Amino acid sequence: MEQVVSVIEKHTDAFAIDDVQELIQLRKLTNKDIYILGHVCKEDIEEILINKGISVVYDKTMLERCV
Repeated sequence: MEQVVSVIEKHTDAFAIDDVQELIQLRKLTNKDIYILGHVCKEDIEEILINKGISVVYDKTMLERCV
């Protein structure tokens, strides 16, 4: 991941990843916005906030599970 970020960071405004584990890894490498496109559990919300991630809400059911 470090090699990819070092090559494309200057050419992008944000990153899109799959899950919270990738958010944690990527946050160590960049301060740019990071969108989480994959499934997010209610238990992940605190980690997302700590690492300044942006969770994409793709349906009403997902939103209801997280609140």
